[in-house]
Order: sequence, then C-alpha cells, then structure tokens
Amino acid sequence: MDEKENYFILSDSSQTNTKGFKMDVTCGRFERFDANPVMLYDHDTKQVIGRWENRRIEGGKLLATPVFDLKDETGADIARRVKDGFLRGVSVGILPLTMEEINGEYTLKDWELIEASITPIPSDAGAVRL
Repeated sequence: MDEKENYFILSDSSQTNTKGFKMDVTCGRFERFDANPVMLYDHDTKQVIGRWENRRIEGGKLLATPVFDLKDETGADIARRVKDGFLRGVSVGILPLTMEEINGEYTLKDWELIEASITPIPSDAGAVRL
C-alpha cells in the first residue's frame, strides 16, 4: 500500500457520532495509547491485528497509520480487506471524561484514547481510510 493511502482518520471533530456527540480531538489524552498503540478488529481484545504509528492531529482530525501483523492469519486477512477496499472504517475505544454542550450539540472535551479498531461500520462517519 502507498503510504499516503495508508492513513486513517481515527476521529473527525466535525462529525457527530452514532452516540450523539462530537469528540474534540485536540482535547484527547494519548499517553496510554502512545505507549501501547494497539490495533484491534472491531474492538475485540482477542483479535490484535497490528499497531498504529504516526498518530497526529491535522485539520481537526485524529490520524494514524496502521501496521498490520502479517504473520497473524487474521491480521493478514484484515490487511488484504483494507487494501482491496472492503474494509475502510475505524473506531476508537475511549474513556470519556468531560462532556460539554456547545451550541446545542454535545462535545467530548476531555477523553482518553485506549485503542483504535478496524471495523466494518464506524460510529464516526468521518473515521475512514484516506
């Protein structure tokens, strides 16, 4: 995969997720995630399929690059599905800490990133492979 097309949006601050709130990506706590940037399949802790690298915030979006465990059968299969365009979504596992109502919308203003998963249907409509 070309490195540029390998980036994923883990969270998009402009999108209201299916839980009814936005996440301000500039207010995240990333220490735990950066120390253990685990990539799961669909939030299943028994399906570690790789890790995330180059986590960063750009233009109101939380981005990262996946590194799939190609020696693992599931990791290799998910990597193929991503490369072939069958899986494009990602979903974050978070610990929410502070929510605020801003202009009639709920926004998570303090939260901790725990993990990020490749998933068939992301809660955040903007959380997709670039």
